[in-house]
Amino acid sequence: MLRWIASGAVRPSRHKEVPGRVWQRAQAVLPEAERLAGTFAASGSGPNCFGTVLAATGLDLSDVQVGPDKFQAWLCEHTERVSGTGSDDEAGIVFAWTEHGDLAHATVTVGGGWMLTKPSQSWSSPRLIYGVREAVNSWRYPDTRLERYRIVR
Repeated sequence: MLRWIASGAVRPSRHKEVPGRVWQRAQAVLPEAERLAGTFAASGSGPNCFGTVLAATGLDLSDVQVGPDKFQAWLCEHTERVSGTGSDDEAGIVFAWTEHGDLAHATVTVGGGWMLTKPSQSWSSPRLIYGVREAVNSWRYPDTRLERYRIVR
């Protein structure tokens, strides 16, 4: 059970594969991303993908469940929409999936083709680093739509 949980349930976090220069460049927009990568929420179940994205930006929300409405409000205030895959290697591109029109999941790029994600709000789900393509492919479901946003300060 411990090995299953530590693996991220589906795949292990790949945070140790992220080069130091990628983490250094990400600091400007995601000052907490490296610290969060590969960790579990201290409060157990509850903290989710939306809170993880916000916590990576430096907000004190790493152990909090953030609802879709609050996350959408943050997106409107702190990001700009981008189209296509041309920005996927930059740090600070938020990927937001809607399911049946409702905000359902979010991740954020740390740069160099890597993405920080929290696959669920369960205590057994750590914050993981995946490749961008892995993260996108993990959320290919019927009636889902992916949109990208660049964090602007």
